[in-house]
Amino acid sequence: MTSDLHFQQLVDILRHRRRLILAVAASGLALAGAGALLVPPRYTAKAQIIFDPQQFSRLGEPAPVVVTAAEDVLIPTQVTTLLSHDHMERVRNSLLDDPAFRAAETARTIRRQTAGAAWESSADAAWSWIVARLPASLRPDAEAAPAAPAGPGIPGQEEFERRLKVFQEAGSHVIAATYTSQDPATAAAVANRVVQRYIEGQTEQRRAATSRELAWLGERIPALRTEVQQAETAVVNYQAAHGFTAVNLSVANDLQVADLSRQLAAAESDFAARQARLAYIRGLRQRGPGTDRFLETLNSPILAELHRQEVALLQSQAELAATVGWSNPKLLQVRNRLQYVQNKLTEEAERALSNLDNEAQIAGMPVSALRSQLAVISNAKADMRLRDLEHDVATKRQLFGSLVQRREEVRGQQDISRPDARILSFAAPPERPSSANPLLFLFPALIVSVIGGGMLAMLIERLDRRLRSQRDLTEVLGIPCIAMVPQLRRIGRTRPHQHLLAKPLAAYAEAFRSIVATLQLTAPQQAPKVVLISSSIPGEGKTTLAVSLAAYMASLGRRVLLIDLDFRHSTILRELGGTAKGGVLDLLDHDGPSAEVIQHLPELRLDYLPVCRRPADPFALFASQQMSRLLAKLRNEYDCVIVDSPPLLAITEARLLATMVDKVLFVVKWGSTPRDVAQNALGLLRSINVPGREGDNLAGAVMTQVDLKKHARSRYGDVAESFVRYKQYYIES
Repeated sequence: MTSDLHFQQLVDILRHRRRLILAVAASGLALAGAGALLVPPRYTAKAQIIFDPQQFSRLGEPAPVVVTAAEDVLIPTQVTTLLSHDHMERVRNSLLDDPAFRAAETARTIRRQTAGAAWESSADAAWSWIVARLPASLRPDAEAAPAAPAGPGIPGQEEFERRLKVFQEAGSHVIAATYTSQDPATAAAVANRVVQRYIEGQTEQRRAATSRELAWLGERIPALRTEVQQAETAVVNYQAAHGFTAVNLSVANDLQVADLSRQLAAAESDFAARQARLAYIRGLRQRGPGTDRFLETLNSPILAELHRQEVALLQSQAELAATVGWSNPKLLQVRNRLQYVQNKLTEEAERALSNLDNEAQIAGMPVSALRSQLAVISNAKADMRLRDLEHDVATKRQLFGSLVQRREEVRGQQDISRPDARILSFAAPPERPSSANPLLFLFPALIVSVIGGGMLAMLIERLDRRLRSQRDLTEVLGIPCIAMVPQLRRIGRTRPHQHLLAKPLAAYAEAFRSIVATLQLTAPQQAPKVVLISSSIPGEGKTTLAVSLAAYMASLGRRVLLIDLDFRHSTILRELGGTAKGGVLDLLDHDGPSAEVIQHLPELRLDYLPVCRRPADPFALFASQQMSRLLAKLRNEYDCVIVDSPPLLAITEARLLATMVDKVLFVVKWGSTPRDVAQNALGLLRSINVPGREGDNLAGAVMTQVDLKKHARSRYGDVAESFVRYKQYYIES
């Protein structure tokens, strides 16, 4: 047989092994189904936050946002922060420390158990059983490394981080946090807690920075006030020490006096304007801190934000009062929040007025200074030291005013400060699992199993070196298969040759008719008279074939002699029954008349020459030509002589017997005899040099014990398949 498989051969192999393929496919489908049932569904919930950086000017107004290249790494930095181990640990610990979450998880667990989810515990037990038997290197990390104690619905830290995913949404400023769990409510709770803890952390950082700034301002402003006072005292002392009094005004430079006069006029005008504006705002204040005119005049973003919150809360209060009533807890929460915002609005208004008052006082300080300078300027016309002192006083006053104003701004931002990120949407418990439907794995598993079964069938077929068909015999051994003898079942104690005679139209009898027809034993003048039946190894059915062939030839009216020449393991007596008083060795030793040793079997109408075991070397009988003379004598006395010989590979005499007969029937057991064994045995048979005959014309092959049903499923298209496909032509198969 060639090493390459044709398409038809491939189809035949798959068809022959279809039961194996179906078994593998069914097993794979069952394993896939069992695995799908053991894996519980998983749900993924997603919460989103949007990163919107706010920049403020020194006056508290939102500054225009300038998009720079730094924003390209800003969002990935926040994603990395969300995925950091410390943040994950804080989130997990907050869930474990949350009594409400633990109570909800416990309630969900009880509901799952009461709803009939007992298969989950079975799946967990099966998974634990599988994991326990895996090598340590193949076990999951959660099993290999000790994890922190987990609460209800919360795995260990490493598994918790593995289930959580944080990513940027399509190149935008939106960051999504997803969590996967077997329970949809748990998935939503964890995803929401992740973004909440992040926003809370950002808020705490912003407040901490504001507190540090206020602490610094609280230390710097008193020190700067002292410095201003010391600088003013130094100017006054210097003026007194150098005689800069009103007496010296007459010598002052006219230009300097005019310049100071203009500055004084401008300072007085600014001071008066501030005083008037302050009085006007206080008048508006009496009407209420939340009036639009009052807020527009102050132009404070903090007051505007509080006013916006007040309006929204008033609207919510009105809607809730109209729908749920004044005693509803949600309405009480809104009213408490409204009271808090109104209080903050009042405090911020008072702070803004105080800030304006401070600004007015600060604006009045230059007026006093300019007046003092104008009074003594004439005496300080050329004094550089005095000018330096006065410049130092002005600079420190300006810095003092700026720090006071900044402190008021920071105090206002401290209560309503918010981080650069805010929650865009909270996660809701998913209604459908995110894991694939287990049923979707069945079809791929079936396809893979069928392919695997086909490959296994091809491998088994390649490794199977046994002979199974007429084509195998022809291609492997190079000799024709003249008959395929079916395997007999359910015949009880009936012997095969008895079944042959009792059922002459059965498939078993048809096989022997094929042997007789092929060997032309029906024509005594032309047919070979001495036929040797042998096999490669014992147990292939050669003795049963010899007895049945002899019985069938005798039923045709021929004078048939059945000779047992298996000196080491004679089995014909077991087939025929009875005892042997003499045998072949008696004829060879005494050269007496054959009628005294040959037994006649009247029920089979044939003669039988048994063999008796003796502790002698059988090879000497063949070396002395005694066996050849005996067979020549019997050839003349009978129409057909059937010789049952030892196996070719086991016994040497079988090869010598092949030189003394007219035809050799080589027996091969269906689905049992290996190809190499049959080839080696046939090679020994072909190596015999018989003058006038070729080795290939010496033998024909007979396949015995053919399981017709299994053979027919392979669809080899030979005689044995026809026994099954066209069994209506046979009385019994």
